[in-house]
Amino acid sequence: ERSGCSIWLHEIGKHFIESRDGWSTWWEYYHQQADFFPCAVGLTDGDKVRIGPHAFEVLHTPGHAADGIVLYDRKNRLLISSDTLWQHDLPVHTVRVEGNAAVWQTQKSLEKISQLEVNTVCPGHGPLFTDFGAALQRGQNKIGQYLADRRIIGTDVLKKITVYTVLMKQPVPVEGFFDDLMATNWFAETVDLYFDSRYRAKYDEITGDFLKRGILKIKDEHYVTTVRP
Repeated sequence: ERSGCSIWLHEIGKHFIESRDGWSTWWEYYHQQADFFPCAVGLTDGDKVRIGPHAFEVLHTPGHAADGIVLYDRKNRLLISSDTLWQHDLPVHTVRVEGNAAVWQTQKSLEKISQLEVNTVCPGHGPLFTDFGAALQRGQNKIGQYLADRRIIGTDVLKKITVYTVLMKQPVPVEGFFDDLMATNWFAETVDLYFDSRYRAKYDEITGDFLKRGILKIKDEHYVTTVRP
């Protein structure tokens, strides 16, 4: 709204927005604070997009989300990788929304972008980086861990979305935070799916680990996080 820019999404995401599908956009599942918005253009694989001096090609990269895309500037070897490729990790895989094939879709998407010649990556989270090949290998290694032990998928969801919840709502009262998470769709379902319904044990494990590592801090009986978006 402040920029006045029009919003362009992959055509799948545009459909979810225009049909006001709060589940497929994750807003209902993760209890996110967001509103629907007008989307001007629906993009497809192979479309061309010019932004300033850059001529980008759109590549559809589902896995993390059905409407995932990256933008590739072939001339400048620049990749806007969004949530398809991070430098040191992978984003969450929400199988309750995206389906059980989401991990394999991410694997295929990483294989797809591995064919590109890239000097600089602009990820959806974190700073620019240049070690494209090493980041791809780390991503593929993480996929291997997911496939070897599905509980790692669940741990990723619990850790990342717990921090994200604090980031959205901080400061969050320590008293009652467990009950607030249990009232969401995602927390109890994730623990049911991967950890035999051990709700309190997983909550204590995750928050205890975060406090020990300084990812969460307690100020005036409220949680805050040191993590940046």
